[in-house]
Amino acid sequence: MQIKLKFSIDQVFAINKLLNEFYSTSTSAYSNYETLEKVQISICFKLSDTFETKARTLRKKVDLLNINKKVSITFWIYEAWALKDILFDNINLLGCNYDKLQAQKSIDLIDSKNI
Repeated sequence: MQIKLKFSIDQVFAINKLLNEFYSTSTSAYSNYETLEKVQISICFKLSDTFETKARTLRKKVDLLNINKKVSITFWIYEAWALKDILFDNINLLGCNYDKLQAQKSIDLIDSKNI
């Protein structure tokens, strides 16, 4: 089952920043994690690729006229669940308060879909 979520451009950039931080820090001690954490990390790698591609595309197209547009991304249920858990558990990796706010808005968006 798939769901479609509409993120703001700032949310996409904040999630991409968090997933890139998580991507670079999580691979070193992979064998020390529990099974559930390994599942989340493996899903995170796929999500990181998805958001990196989307963010790269948006960087090329974004201007002042479409800054408030929403970006639609389709996820499998398990991907949305893992994204919510990763954002919730690792929101402190984001340094800027604005990025933390955007990540929290993303968590709220996923929660609104009852995942």
